[in-house]
Amino acid sequence: MGLKWDAVDLDKGIVTVREARVVAGREVITTSTKNKTERPVPVGPEVIADLMALKMAQDIEAKDFGPNYNPEGLVVVNEVGEPIRPETYSGWFEKHTEAAGLPKIRLHDLRHTAASLLASQGVPIIIASELLGHDPQIFTKVYADLYPEDLKQAASTLTNLYTGAA
Repeated sequence: MGLKWDAVDLDKGIVTVREARVVAGREVITTSTKNKTERPVPVGPEVIADLMALKMAQDIEAKDFGPNYNPEGLVVVNEVGEPIRPETYSGWFEKHTEAAGLPKIRLHDLRHTAASLLASQGVPIIIASELLGHDPQIFTKVYADLYPEDLKQAASTLTNLYTGAA
């Protein structure tokens, strides 16, 4: 929610995480990241295409609305350039997941899903944790959940190693 357009490099496919927008009481505040450091995150061509389309739509909206459109330069704004409250965005996410017939999860739970998928695909923990902006120990302890099929695959690998060594 705190991503600004000046932190998006559409040519290089890099999004730099610098700030977060969070609810504190009744206010929304902008803070630095938890570890107070910037983190460049490479994103795929599909994400870049979506960001380009969003930027073009916002440029049109800015022409229609005038000089007061999105003065902070945020990526996530409504059609008149106002920041969207984090809890509003979370509510939209909840409605979309329900409409899609998915289990009820929080928006933040997507970090857990991403971590688990990366671990399941064999992405080294040091790389996956860096991508998600976490210490490797926190990544494995909090975010990356095991999938039952991965445990079965690991057991099968161990069995194959055992029987092949005999």
